[in-house]
Amino acid sequence: MSEEMRRVRFENMIYIADGPSDIPAFSLVHKNGGSAFAVYPPKDVKAFRQAERMRHDGRIDMYAEADYSEGTTAFMRISNMIEEYAERIYQKERLKFAESISSVPRHLIE
Repeated sequence: MSEEMRRVRFENMIYIADGPSDIPAFSLVHKNGGSAFAVYPPKDVKAFRQAERMRHDGRIDMYAEADYSEGTTAFMRISNMIEEYAERIYQKERLKFAESISSVPRHLIE
């Protein structure tokens, strides 16, 4: 399916997941302009290192502990991404609308 025909384009996707089984989806979303965000259990050093390895390998954009409480890194990152994506989508749609309408007719003699 072409990108234009998709209901949600990859560039508007935020994929949040926690493990190696998600690597293909992380890579697909990340490669196509979306955001890949890994989470790991608090205080789990092995999972932290795995997330860091995925970031280093370019499979994800960022990672944080799987705590979505207000003020945590995960909360702030996800909230910020949603706001950025929403603003970009809004501006793109606004421009598309503005380009689709003609100017207001005016009297030829003033």
